[in-house]
Amino acid sequence: MDSTWDADFERIVLSHLTMLHPGDPLGPDEQLVHLGLTSAKAIELITAIERAYRITLADHELTWSNLSTAGGMWRIVQRARLVEPPAR
Repeated sequence: MDSTWDADFERIVLSHLTMLHPGDPLGPDEQLVHLGLTSAKAIELITAIERAYRITLADHELTWSNLSTAGGMWRIVQRARLVEPPAR
């Protein structure tokens, strides 16, 4: 697991990547499309992240530069969590 994000995030992202083998590391700057993320899987991934973290990712954040890497996705999750702190 990359220390950039938490284990839940990594588990969710990895479950949507068809070309990353179990045990292979996921780096923050790897292009997710090269690891099997399709446009349909990206929509599923966004939905899974929103549900898991109880957030809504802002439409203006859903850009290729933010969604193309795990690091970019984690940054928009963190920004959304500042707006909508997790329920306790």
